[in-house]
Amino acid sequence: MTRGELAKECGVNIEALRYYEKRRLIDPPMRSEIGYRLYSKED
Repeated sequence: MTRGELAKECGVNIEALRYYEKRRLIDPPMRSEIGYRLYSKED
């Protein structure tokens, strides 16, 4: 799932996810071939 999809499912905005990644509160996501961040359901 994309960052936007994860944000919507978790009830937070994309900026919050960016902050969590920067502060290492969540693991960095995998990247697609074109550089999109991809999260699994477990994330």
